[in-house]
Amino acid sequence: MILSSSGGLVYHARAAFTRFESLFRCAIDDRWQPTRRSVSSNVRAWLTETQPQQLIIFGPSAGYLLEPDFFAKLDRELGRQPISIVAVDPDPLAQIFFRRRFRSTKVTWHTRSDLLPFTSRDSASFGAFIAKSLKENDQTAI
Repeated sequence: MILSSSGGLVYHARAAFTRFESLFRCAIDDRWQPTRRSVSSNVRAWLTETQPQQLIIFGPSAGYLLEPDFFAKLDRELGRQPISIVAVDPDPLAQIFFRRRFRSTKVTWHTRSDLLPFTSRDSASFGAFIAKSLKENDQTAI
């Protein structure tokens, strides 16, 4: 995870470099396209195969690695009912930007950091959250 193109050192180094480039008005989107294509392609294939009714995403940030309205477009392509997204991220700005990027998608947002498996000091909260989610909807992907 620390060297993943969608998180960790690679993601943050690219983000820092992108901010530096933007000061000089360089084309910054090109640098992210390989990562966006890879992540979008993998997520699309996985969601097409599993076709969950609900998706729980931990730490989605603003969803920048997916194209805007990714979920709504995929639902239309598959001809299915809209997927319900449950996002867990304590960053209040992430919620604003995520909702803006995925306007057509129903999102339930949780900002409690104890629900994140990698920051929780109380694993019972995380476990209870997952168990409750799966009990409420057995067609849930995490």
